[in-house]
Amino acid sequence: MKYCSHCGAQIDDKAVICIKCGCACTAAPVESDKNETNQVLGTIAMILMIISCGTVLLSAIYVPITMAISKTVVWYQILEMDQTGTVDLNQFNAVYTIVTILSFFLCLLPLAWRIPMTVSVSKKTRKQQPVSVGMKVCTLIFVNLIAGILLLCMNNKEETNEILR
Repeated sequence: MKYCSHCGAQIDDKAVICIKCGCACTAAPVESDKNETNQVLGTIAMILMIISCGTVLLSAIYVPITMAISKTVVWYQILEMDQTGTVDLNQFNAVYTIVTILSFFLCLLPLAWRIPMTVSVSKKTRKQQPVSVGMKVCTLIFVNLIAGILLLCMNNKEETNEILR
């Protein structure tokens, strides 16, 4: 037995209209629509997470190129300013190389958590398993804002209850 959403009277489960007030009864949500919505949200979030990993990788690749260009500009400025020839360009090159290498690895550092999080969410989405709220929030903070919001919009309450039983 279920209850009328308008007057609160007890009605039959299969009833379409309430006997007491005549209001239409709300139909039960279709399960396949919820699963399909979760699948679409998960797929869009996965695409955004992969794009986010790609942009971090591209930025790490362009660090040495950017540093080389800036090194060339600074190198010519030093040569123009130094009339006596006392500037040690080998030391300058060594420092610039160390800064370039450190910058490259600092740009790769975010991939250390983005890639495992992306793979984990991908596996759970493909198997239609619930993604934990902690993982959703971490995706929101550390990987991609929009992907995290989409994951938080996924409804996994029913699936979580079925797994616990």
